[in-house]
Amino acid sequence: MHSSSEMVVVGQIGSAYGIKGWVHVHSYTDPPSNIITYSPWFVNPTAEVEAPWREVEQVQARSHGKGLVASLSLAEDRNEAELLKGLKIGVRRTDLPIVEQGSFYWVDLIGTAVYQSDGTRIGELEDCLDNGAHGVLKVRDDADTHLIPFVSEYVQSVEAGNRIVVDWDLDWE
Repeated sequence: MHSSSEMVVVGQIGSAYGIKGWVHVHSYTDPPSNIITYSPWFVNPTAEVEAPWREVEQVQARSHGKGLVASLSLAEDRNEAELLKGLKIGVRRTDLPIVEQGSFYWVDLIGTAVYQSDGTRIGELEDCLDNGAHGVLKVRDDADTHLIPFVSEYVQSVEAGNRIVVDWDLDWE
């Protein structure tokens, strides 16, 4: 078993696919097919810090339409595959490629303070989301959650773990 601090969530298991234990896979990697190249996969239901991760063998995986499907050692038929829906897919941080200078993994930005370009603190980055067109910063302050497009027009600078500076008017929400 591995702890969540060693793991990076790279996807989530979706609904069952077919009758032989295959599942749909929602990939958080860019491009989505990169998730297939990571091995081994680990799964758990919550990805919370204390939640144990269980190693799972990826028997087969492939692109299917606009998504991905995989056969995992945890399911031999559709009924077993249906029980896997919602499990987070993780890989060991040490199995990820080293990022170039000035690049980062979204997971490394969580908890970073977010400021407006005038120096006003907006809040703390709670999550990074993908809406299909671009990333979105989910920023929480004491009372609200703000969703800010993660595009160069609005995000001026990113210093992982330190600060993110945006040109974003909170009235735009």
